[in-house]
Amino acid sequence: MSMNPNSIFYLQPKRHPLRKHLTCHWGDTYRGYHVKQDREKGPLVLNYLNEAFDLIKYLQSKHYHTFGFRLDLHIPEDMTDPLKYDHNGLIRKFQNQLQAELNRSSGRRSAKLHVIWAREKLDRVWMKRKRRRGDKVLDPDTAKPHYHLIILVNGDAFRNLGSYKPTPKSDDQYLSETMAHRVIRSWAFALGNRAHSKMPGLVDFCKQIRFKEIPAKDGKPAKNIVVKKVMPFHIYRKDGPEALVEIMFAASYLCKAYSKDLSPGVRCFQTTQFTPDVAHAVWMVEEEKNYYGKPYALRHGLGRVEGAD
Repeated sequence: MSMNPNSIFYLQPKRHPLRKHLTCHWGDTYRGYHVKQDREKGPLVLNYLNEAFDLIKYLQSKHYHTFGFRLDLHIPEDMTDPLKYDHNGLIRKFQNQLQAELNRSSGRRSAKLHVIWAREKLDRVWMKRKRRRGDKVLDPDTAKPHYHLIILVNGDAFRNLGSYKPTPKSDDQYLSETMAHRVIRSWAFALGNRAHSKMPGLVDFCKQIRFKEIPAKDGKPAKNIVVKKVMPFHIYRKDGPEALVEIMFAASYLCKAYSKDLSPGVRCFQTTQFTPDVAHAVWMVEEEKNYYGKPYALRHGLGRVEGAD
């Protein structure tokens, strides 16, 4: 299948046709890392890839262990007032509330929350749901925005998601002190203290596909099997650039140019900011060791992120 001739990206422009300050990235790799590229729909945005890479690499240098995971946040269909979601107030409330949750649970270790998020509008999940209802005319422009996120925290303070099912015998409440429950509670708070019983389907912890090697045994040859489940990222400083292979592939999904919500005055991509002096020091280390962007990162197996387009 080739790209639709009516697409704004049909001629493979170097700049985003609707946002001239954004540079299109059409390659299959970025700094030696595989990226999730789908040229039939459009390119990635180089500016976004740079921002995501800078943050991830900064955190790798800052923490011995960085813990991260992918998730999608959806706006409920019964939220019909556009004034509540035609800006990024919801994602700001979510981040502030999740930071407060982490602060209460981290003890003496740093609980600083770092986030990469993308706001998008064309939602395959939404379109499939409409089709099942029997709707014949589907206008993606009427779909509510949704958010793709990568959450990153100090791995010495938080190191797993825990259960993301309701607390047993709690009437579908998310009351546990797991990372997953903190995320769900924070999004419920951002949505106006939404009842926990109405939260299923609004927070999606994204599954990934990874390839696991099974060694030869009892005369049977070695083989690779596909494992698909929710698997977070563990980035260790000692592992250098190879530790970023999987998370850069996941982050590239957030950097695609197509399906972004380009509503006037609304940001559609953002990362946590960090101080320039620290960032400069990190880049100096890169230049000295000549670590990042080497092609050997391509030899490693990749985790593939599954999420709504």
